[in-house]
Amino acid sequence: MKRLRVPILLSMALSYPVYANGFQVEEVRQWDAMCREGAANHERRIFDALSNSEYIDWTEIELVEIESRFNYTDTSTIGEEEQRVNCDVIISYTYQNKPITLSSVYQVATTEMETLSRVDVTERAVIDFMVRVMVN
Repeated sequence: MKRLRVPILLSMALSYPVYANGFQVEEVRQWDAMCREGAANHERRIFDALSNSEYIDWTEIELVEIESRFNYTDTSTIGEEEQRVNCDVIISYTYQNKPITLSSVYQVATTEMETLSRVDVTERAVIDFMVRVMVN
């Protein structure tokens, strides 16, 4: 069962004056919403990469939860036409009844509202998943 939730710390962070980073509070709220909306797309891309692995039985992967947030540090306002928001995501799965948690990053293009996932990031998620399966 998929659930998207906003961590309590996120709401506290949004009350912090973000002017020091060069971002307006309303701008940050909007970007954070974009990250939450794009998290499901990024998770599906990671799941696709997992299901293509010959070492993982994709039928035993179950999504538990997705949490995403706007990344203040890696986002910069270059220009309105090409602005991309950097996002962090934590994805919790169960695999063979064992909990597996992955962290990943992706971008959202603000003008097209597209989720942008890099291939090397999804490949890294597959490796992290396999390592966590072996460790558990």
